[in-house]
Amino acid sequence: ALLHAEARRLGLLELAVRCEGLALELERPLLLAVVGEFNAGKSTFINALLGGDVAPTGVLPTTATLHRVAWAPDAFARILVHGGVDRVVPHAELKSTLSELGDRGSHVDRVLIYAPFERLRKVEILDTPGFNAPDPRHIESARGAFDEAHAVVWLLDATAALKQSEARILVEVAERGLPIVVL
Repeated sequence: ALLHAEARRLGLLELAVRCEGLALELERPLLLAVVGEFNAGKSTFINALLGGDVAPTGVLPTTATLHRVAWAPDAFARILVHGGVDRVVPHAELKSTLSELGDRGSHVDRVLIYAPFERLRKVEILDTPGFNAPDPRHIESARGAFDEAHAVVWLLDATAALKQSEARILVEVAERGLPIVVL
């Protein structure tokens, strides 16, 4: 606020606008991408972190696109369908609706999951597809999280920690300058 006021006083409008932008950015929640290979427990970790069943889990890849988990006073999910009508569903119907859309051949661009968990007011979460998923589109979607996230949590399988494929992706994340926490 002081920098903004001083920039305005000095007539440095470009600097004042940059100060306003930084102030707005500081008000936004941190965006944390949870990444790892298929079946590493990313969605399960998110559910444990939030203390509730929000992110869909399963043996098969259930996260094919980025799922953004954010705060809202009510629990619901919005499914953004490419070239189709968006769907709004309760959490309990998210997994079955995604399965139904997949069976119809619909392409889901993104899933927005809203939940009334106070932690989400300060930190929003990106649940990502696995980096070793059989569908290359899942891998590209997971990489897209690096463009949006402020920080990354990488989940490793404790029985086979840090495979060469994981190390390559971690180097890519580090080269982007994103902070990484490995679990």
